Amino acid sequence: FAENQGRFEDVMNEEVEFFAEYDIYRIFLSKKAFVFGRSEELSEEELHERREKREHGEPVEPIKWYYFKQEFLNANEAVSIFPAEMNHFTRNFLNPQNPKEITKSRCYKRLKYKNIYENIDLVITLPDEGGLKYEFHVRPGGAPSDIQMGYEDIEVKLDEEGNLELTNDYRAFIDKAPISFLEGKDIETDFKLKGNKVHF
Repeated sequence: FAENQGRFEDVMNEEVEFFAEYDIYRIFLSKKAFVFGRSEELSEEELHERREKREHGEPVEPIKWYYFKQEFLNANEAVSIFPAEMNHFTRNFLNPQNPKEITKSRCYKRLKYKNIYENIDLVITLPDEGGLKYEFHVRPGGAPSDIQMGYEDIEVKLDEEGNLELTNDYRAFIDKAPISFLEGKDIETDFKLKGNKVHF
């Protein structure tokens, strides 16, 4: 997860704090939502045509991007994001305010959303396989029923195994059925779906 530092402007009305890339997707992280984006697919012929136009100084249409959002509903507005496990590399890009400067963004393996709900933390990681992983750590006084997730610009269904199926025009995603523990013991937990909103 790289610090945004002005690299990207708001995406789907979310102020980007961190971003990451996985497969063909770019993931934008705000204080209360994850936004997943991908660019339109272009053929080799279309890519070649774009390169030729650039070489000849001709205008080139911006590549279109498509997004969907997972939002944490009624989240604490005062939530703080704490990055952890800093990587040895940085993401470098031109400073949008001063193109002559290079901005170096620190990158992390894990982010912790402290008190995203009262006495509940959200921890996210991005392993090499399997996509974005998230966990809710419920402390004494926290209520799992406070956790609600809303989805925008993607179809949401529950399959027979209790997994969330997220489907748009380009791809289907699976969010595995939740697993919960208390003092090392399994607790039965399920996704509950109503419209495009999910709770436990």
